[in-house]
Amino acid sequence: MADDAMCRRCGQCCFTGLVVAGVTIGTDIPCRFLDVETRLCTVYERRHEANPNCLTVEEGIKVSAFPADCPYVRDVAGYVSRERSDGTLVGLLTRVGRLLFRRWRTGGA
Repeated sequence: MADDAMCRRCGQCCFTGLVVAGVTIGTDIPCRFLDVETRLCTVYERRHEANPNCLTVEEGIKVSAFPADCPYVRDVAGYVSRERSDGTLVGLLTRVGRLLFRRWRTGGA
């Protein structure tokens, strides 16, 4: 179990991620409980109860939910942070297309 005190409350992991070909792409869609002005969770103490899709730290590590400089992943060997889209649908689809093309060109690696 991770120590909540490590959380910087930056809110970056509280934005929806889209997993494509094993790569998580960050979107600009926040969790409904994230105050986008303060970047704080409005239900932090009961976040897993209020939002069943809220990930534990362990789950977040598995799907690259955290930025590379997050204290939770700083010492995780081989951790790859999520990719970012530019916040537009076109940008997101372009990023997805590039990832799929790269996977196709490399034989799925």
